[in-house]
Amino acid sequence: MLMCSVGRIHFYVKYPDLDFDSRKAVWKTFINKASKNLSDVTEEDINRLTAYKMNGRQVSCISA
Repeated sequence: MLMCSVGRIHFYVKYPDLDFDSRKAVWKTFINKASKNLSDVTEEDINRLTAYKMNGRQVSCISA
């Protein structure tokens, strides 16, 4: 392969969608990192956030 074409190769990895419990774990992780007092966020709040079908990268962008 020519070195000039190496920078033009795109590689995509397909990951399956996260299930509810996995999304909830991701949300809890990012909320825990962002908040010193997790009691500010109720379980109902986390469940509402988890209802949106997003992957970990999307949750990370929102919580940053």
